Amino acid sequence: MKKILLLALLIIALPVYAEVFTATGAAPIINGNIADARNKAIEDALRQALLQSGANISTEQSARNGKLTMHNIRLTSDSKIRRYSIVEQKNHGDYMEITVKADIYNKSGVCKGRQYAKTVTPVLFLYDEGQADSSERQLHDFNRELTRQFHSRLLGNKEIFYTNAWIDRSYRIDLRSVESERSDIREQLRHLARITDSQYLLLGSIRDLGFENEDDGIISGLFSKPDRNISFSVYLVNGYTGELVYAKNFSETASWTFDKKESVDVRSNKFWKSAYGQKTAALINQAAAEISREAMCKGLNASIVRVADGRYHINAGSRNNVKKGDSFAISLSANYYDHERMQRTDSHALTGSYVVERVSADQAVLRADAKTRPDSNIQIGDIASTN
Repeated sequence: MKKILLLALLIIALPVYAEVFTATGAAPIINGNIADARNKAIEDALRQALLQSGANISTEQSARNGKLTMHNIRLTSDSKIRRYSIVEQKNHGDYMEITVKADIYNKSGVCKGRQYAKTVTPVLFLYDEGQADSSERQLHDFNRELTRQFHSRLLGNKEIFYTNAWIDRSYRIDLRSVESERSDIREQLRHLARITDSQYLLLGSIRDLGFENEDDGIISGLFSKPDRNISFSVYLVNGYTGELVYAKNFSETASWTFDKKESVDVRSNKFWKSAYGQKTAALINQAAAEISREAMCKGLNASIVRVADGRYHINAGSRNNVKKGDSFAISLSANYYDHERMQRTDSHALTGSYVVERVSADQAVLRADAKTRPDSNIQIGDIASTN
């Protein structure tokens, strides 16, 4: 129970109007230690519940002799756990899965955007120059597995994201130019968002997978396990504007416990239970939590995909938690070329509100409310945003 001591200290007597969240956590069973896996799975489930409530969470870990020795959760928000109960516990043989119900109190209130799940599409992570060769050294197809792992984490955050299937191909987007906000890169990202019906795109690059203390390609230390780097950057992009919403690099070093000539299956439990695999998983969890927190309180954006009879169809529906009677604002979009022949997008917000009249899984139909005069300039490609 020491593993969840910090969380337990936050379970305090608070008003009965705390909100209830249900979340599932998982942890590997290492060396048959079911009790430790159970505690870690509870911790993971409570972390997910806190994330749903709006908590700002970061994870701190340290390692000794290749094994994790500390796993603390630092909370920097007003969310507090009032109580929790275990709803379901499953032992899958090599990992434990726990579902909890937690009463969580947030004195700062609930952000408006949290009620909607934003559509996100992960795109195959790229290698920085030279890192593809490094990956062949026992880490074949690591970029695909890293993308798959992020997809899995976002898929588990259904309260925050509706996650499309990840794109298993490279669009060769210059990720370093994403931060420079070049207009041609923005247009490339907007095009990708349009064809995937995505409010957000998740992109990433692998910076470093090399071994520490290498000399002319030979790993030093004949009798000790070498250390290996794991460094990647993630980018969350607004698909409708092409603007960068979040960018951060995550880096760690962990003991490489495999034989130097062994080809490692990066999808295997053996890899993810290793010191290197656990450290990588911790970085992925931290990145996924920060990405989710970044998007959670932002409004839902959707594209108008049909205009007919004074009705406006958008590419968001019940899968995004859109409900009949919800209110949207509409912004007109127009592309133009500047004096340097660079394509740019202009946006103009209309006055008035547009109310959801009908909802299906992937679409909703809006109409102007009683106080709003329909605008004949609204067309396909314009953007509807929650009020």
